[in-house]
Amino acid sequence: MRKIITRRQVLGAIGTATALGTAGCLGYDASGTSGNWPSFGHDVKNSGYSPDVNGPRKHPSVQWIFDLAGWSSPALVDDTIYVGSDDTHFYAVDPADGSQRWRYDTDDWVSSYPAVADGRVFSTSENDYLHSVDAGTGDRKWRTQVAYVASGSPTVHEGTVYIGTWDEKLYALDIVDGSEQWQFRGTWNIPNPPAIVDGMVFVVSDTLYGLDADSGEERWHFDLDAYGPTSYHTTAGPTATADTVFFGTDFAKMYAFDTKSGEQRWVFETDMAVRSSPAVADGVLYFGSDDKHLYAVSADTGEEVWRFDAGALVRSAPAVSAETVYFGTTAGYLFALDRTSGEELWRLPPQINYQMTAPLIVADGTVYTSSGHLIAIS
Repeated sequence: MRKIITRRQVLGAIGTATALGTAGCLGYDASGTSGNWPSFGHDVKNSGYSPDVNGPRKHPSVQWIFDLAGWSSPALVDDTIYVGSDDTHFYAVDPADGSQRWRYDTDDWVSSYPAVADGRVFSTSENDYLHSVDAGTGDRKWRTQVAYVASGSPTVHEGTVYIGTWDEKLYALDIVDGSEQWQFRGTWNIPNPPAIVDGMVFVVSDTLYGLDADSGEERWHFDLDAYGPTSYHTTAGPTATADTVFFGTDFAKMYAFDTKSGEQRWVFETDMAVRSSPAVADGVLYFGSDDKHLYAVSADTGEEVWRFDAGALVRSAPAVSAETVYFGTTAGYLFALDRTSGEELWRLPPQINYQMTAPLIVADGTVYTSSGHLIAIS
């Protein structure tokens, strides 16, 4: 049984710190639906944007803490949170009080981000299995071993599970039985969930690839070696809109490319590595950098809209709601900023002395983050 720390227990401990840290006091396809956050980046574009929900904009408080041993980001569908743990289990949690509904044993660590689609939860484990689990009961539907999938995170769209691996491959698997539809081999590891737009799949290693979603055939690619050293390649993206795909690199750049032609549209330079997968909402791209800033830039031109100094490395993927941007830092702080102005609405001090580097999700007035523990803030 997992340890649950309730709102009543934590309020007394954090009340003073929260007041001091608040500024101004003021059957699914995993493409994303209102009130849900079914996969990494909310939808198959990895937009990080849930336009129909609001998160907390003032007086944040921790509602509950679910004890995890890992860094897997959560997903939320149909009033259930799904999250993995280094204790070899995958959990279903009640978002109202943080109580456990079921758990599924994978026989190894679970550090990947889950995807929920068609009544199933898809996740990987460190013994290189991709698991398909009934979302309601936690019963196994199937599992298939994929070489070096380890901590890879799936994207699910129109009956297909897309998953990148650490042996330079992207697999397309059938959602019903896990059988292979096709595979594509790149030039380096594919550690991040692919983005899918208009029949194309986008993946990044040391090369950006635009692939046909049905066949895996390459339509175009862009070699990052043309713009700098790739000893660490990229851990940020891809994120896509209807016409542009975005990703950040360890050589301090955020790129934008045309989805159809692969032509570069713009590049935005920061002072240090960009390891925060970007979010995009209403023509604005939001992302963090190791230079300790969160940036908002025009998705069309790459021109800076605003920047915010967070005082520590920003590596978590931002979560964007109707009015607010939420993100964490390596110092353990959680921030809420006004989307339009970049003004700080509040900051929540570290709760468990963990870095806030995992992607956040926001739904129904609550922000959920998983960094050693699953925490609900509203």
